[in-house]
Amino acid sequence: MSFRELMEKYKIGQATAEERRMVEEELEKFELINEFEYEKFEETVTEETDTSIRKDNRNQDEEFTASIRREIRRTFVRAGIITGAAVIAIVLFILFAMPRITDLFYYDPGQNIAVSESGKEDSNETNRMSLDMAVYTELMTPEALRDYVNVEDRGYGCYDINIIQTVTQDNEETRNVSGRIERNKLTLYDTNVINPLIGNTFGWYQRGETGKSLRQQDEDEIKAGLITENEEICHGTITPDYNREELEQLEERRGYYAYVTLNKMMNYEDFINFFDKTGLGYGWCAVKTYEPANDEKYRPKNLGFVFSPTSSAPLQWDDEKYPQLRRTLSDTDEASYKREDVATKHFISMLNYMSDNEKFCRMMKTDENGFDPQSAVEYVKDNGLTIYGFVTRADKDKLLELLNRDEIYTVYVK
Repeated sequence: MSFRELMEKYKIGQATAEERRMVEEELEKFELINEFEYEKFEETVTEETDTSIRKDNRNQDEEFTASIRREIRRTFVRAGIITGAAVIAIVLFILFAMPRITDLFYYDPGQNIAVSESGKEDSNETNRMSLDMAVYTELMTPEALRDYVNVEDRGYGCYDINIIQTVTQDNEETRNVSGRIERNKLTLYDTNVINPLIGNTFGWYQRGETGKSLRQQDEDEIKAGLITENEEICHGTITPDYNREELEQLEERRGYYAYVTLNKMMNYEDFINFFDKTGLGYGWCAVKTYEPANDEKYRPKNLGFVFSPTSSAPLQWDDEKYPQLRRTLSDTDEASYKREDVATKHFISMLNYMSDNEKFCRMMKTDENGFDPQSAVEYVKDNGLTIYGFVTRADKDKLLELLNRDEIYTVYVK
């Protein structure tokens, strides 16, 4: 009997005890074989699964690592680009922008201040220091009129400058002055050219009365025993003889700058009428700019202006704010030089211009000489132009001739 037939009898309950034992033994064998096969299959599946998982994990790790590397690379590239751009920006800022920004905090001699009628910057440049120096020297340094300055910007408030002499008188030697400006500090390589008039340049220094003539004051002091007849007073003596001896020592056929003290102060029109009679050319007049107190000695500020036509650099400025600031040969009405209203406007405009340019004034140290432009403006507005002396350029014979005039107290040549 086959095992299949035996199994059929076992399932329907017709198998004998021996047959049941045989079937059950076979079933037990079959169960053990199945368990064995299952365990073997499970191990195989587990091993394959683990291998697959490890392979997947390894692939994922490799892909993740590659991704990390790519991201790091991109990050470094971005950082490099950003850093490089930042470095370039900083370098460009330091090289180009920083010097200009720094310049804003300091006096800029090369600033273009020319303005056209439309209110826009004019192509015909007038740099700041050219106009500043033109006004400053006309007010304070009649021997050193300067109205043109070459400027080279070195950045950070530092400049190289060359002050050119464009105006000369007679056989005057031309002298340019070079220097530098470093953050509002001016250094000139020749300090003997552009120096303001200070102290007793004119004989009115420390006189008791400005309304009385100098000769009359001398006579009063001699009578009072305050001075002797041959005692030196300021740049001369009480008599013209000593002054004449000094002038006679001058060389012939040579021009000299002379500081001429008037015997008595004159209003502007009287002074111009007198000057016209002298036949002199160049003229700069010293203007009275304050009234001393009753017990105060007079200390003139030695401020003035050029009243004779001169050549000049073509400068531009705000003519509405500073009318008649510059007067040159190009002026159409030369007769206007003799009018006090025009001269007053010119002098006041120069004082106002200096008052508005504090950086330049501090750089030139005008405060050390007691320069107070606004008080001078107020005095001139209230009292007009009063002249106590003038500067001219002439030869020996002309200066000696001047000394013979009653209107002159002394003629001093440095």
